[in-house]
Amino acid sequence: MHLWTKGIVERVHTLLIEAYKIQGVLDEGFNDLSKAHLSIDTLIEAKQITFGSDMDHAEFEKMLNKDEMAINKKKLLLF
Repeated sequence: MHLWTKGIVERVHTLLIEAYKIQGVLDEGFNDLSKAHLSIDTLIEAKQITFGSDMDHAEFEKMLNKDEMAINKKKLLLF
């Protein structure tokens, strides 16, 4: 997960939310937390949905760097 997200909390959060959606944990009627165990297969599926399945590592790095630059610009505007 760290490799996929570069440790960016927002990306980790997005990935985990998607993984739990796949499992149905976020469904209104879900009430059995014993079924809320994430597997690597679920995380890979969530990654493919969230970040795209055909994106290679270099493209993903480029996307993350763009996001990081946008965040830094916002921070500069606040000061």
